[in-house]
Amino acid sequence: MPQPPYRSAAPLIAFPAVPPPRAQQALALQYQLQQSEWLPLEALRAQQMRQLALLAQHAFAHSPWWRRTLDQAGIGPATPWSMEVLRSLPTLTRTDLQDHGDAIACTSIPKEHGRVGVTRTSGSSGTPVAVRKTELSLLFWRAITLRDHLWHRRDLSTKSALIRYLPDDAEAASPTGRTASSWGPPTHDVFRTGPACLMSIQTPAAQQAAWLVAERPRYLLIYPSGLSDLLDLWEAEGTRPEGLVQVRTVSEAVPETLRQRCQDVLGATLVDCYSSQEVGYIALQCPDHPHYHLQSESCVTEILRDDGTPCGPGEIGKVVVTPLHNLAMPLFRYEIGDMAEVGAPCPCGRGLPVVTRIVGRIRGMLRHPDGSRSWPVFGGQHFRTVAPVRQWRVVQTAIDHVDVEIVPERPLTDTERQALAAHARKHAGWTHGLAIVERTEPIPRTKGGKYPDFVSAIREG
Repeated sequence: MPQPPYRSAAPLIAFPAVPPPRAQQALALQYQLQQSEWLPLEALRAQQMRQLALLAQHAFAHSPWWRRTLDQAGIGPATPWSMEVLRSLPTLTRTDLQDHGDAIACTSIPKEHGRVGVTRTSGSSGTPVAVRKTELSLLFWRAITLRDHLWHRRDLSTKSALIRYLPDDAEAASPTGRTASSWGPPTHDVFRTGPACLMSIQTPAAQQAAWLVAERPRYLLIYPSGLSDLLDLWEAEGTRPEGLVQVRTVSEAVPETLRQRCQDVLGATLVDCYSSQEVGYIALQCPDHPHYHLQSESCVTEILRDDGTPCGPGEIGKVVVTPLHNLAMPLFRYEIGDMAEVGAPCPCGRGLPVVTRIVGRIRGMLRHPDGSRSWPVFGGQHFRTVAPVRQWRVVQTAIDHVDVEIVPERPLTDTERQALAAHARKHAGWTHGLAIVERTEPIPRTKGGKYPDFVSAIREG
């Protein structure tokens, strides 16, 4: 894929370009990332521990919470760090962040790390949190964004469309969306890009579909649930936007069937990334395979069994993340609330560890009367083959009961309700109470614009 021209900050200088200062930093980091991604895992681990020791020294000196926690674990400012030392620390929960944020934050940071801002999560997990971040820590987000573009060989000179939660953008919420002259930062900081168009995920799916057909972007960024809605429409209507070659998904777990549906309906590949507002990038999809590479230069990521030991390839465990560069609010062993499956080393040759798939949020697991849990696979992607279903969501209202909420295209017959119930039971292996609940209003998205297809309404404990 031909690389678009670099932006130059120097008048009358186009080749080689002289990038603006912020782009210079991102490009310098990107150059290092291009080297480090090929390091063996042992070498990557050694570099992570080197950075972790520096982070711990700073936290010990400037964070009351971490001074106490590190001291209780027998870790001092001069302690040599290893994975065993890291795992001697207790995990940090979202409740800890809510209740003790001021004590976790550092009272001082080096001036070279820039100003401190606050990132607030939407609370879609049930526990909204606020995390303080330095300007310098956001530089790593910019560099990894560039890595994602370069890995997936995107033609940055073409048009990109974005459909996501844009609460303060009234123009993007209109049927015609909003246009921009570039892809925006950080991409436009470095490259001269093509234009972009934006639309709020809260606009009706039919408007989104018509808008994309009219705009004809080459790339689309959207939530997986939003993509599924659009595929339903285009499949039913026999239309699709011309020229779309790649769909980028963010913010939600990707259902196993969605990649193939995207290819079948749009003729476009689906490329996912795994990130969080608290941490930033955690994993990017490999440029040669559908699995993910952990971004080891940015954070230490553990996938753990229930007993706290690390999972092996093929095992699913909880995701625990330690960002390496945010001196404003260190998050050692932060339980992000997700589950993921560990993969074997990648044939592509990169030493970055592999995650086969991001399974979903721990809170989004179906609970059974015997105390066990399972992933709530109710076969919703096939509901339309059983009945005229426009939208659906499963809500667990009790330990032995779930409601399958349906927004139908017309009132369902008794036979259709029974068929839907049988279909849902079969796919989930659910033998307890189940009711089909018809809704006349659309199922709303969360405050952050996401659309969970399963919600647990029963209290933990």
